[in-house]
Amino acid sequence: MRSAADMERVLENLDRRLMGVEQTLPTLATKTDLERFATKADLDSGVAQVRAFTEQVRDEVRVVAAGYGSLSGRVDSLSTDVKGVTYTLDTLVMRLEAKGLI
Repeated sequence: MRSAADMERVLENLDRRLMGVEQTLPTLATKTDLERFATKADLDSGVAQVRAFTEQVRDEVRVVAAGYGSLSGRVDSLSTDVKGVTYTLDTLVMRLEAKGLI
């Protein structure tokens, strides 16, 4: 069993906590306050808008991904062309060096 002093401390702590709650309560929104901001229909409409936006973004991502695939193929092709030109230039340099021209 707790002593009288322990019980007194518990009551004082509860009193402090209750004072904090009493100060916070007036700042909280009530159901009436919230009703003026959003109804279920508003929320449903918002969800529908988010879904439509999300689908639009997905479509745009698909377009970007397709474009990336096309560009990637073109870059690979250009890379192959550059390697071929580099090989040709290296061959020409070696020939010119062998003839003492450079």
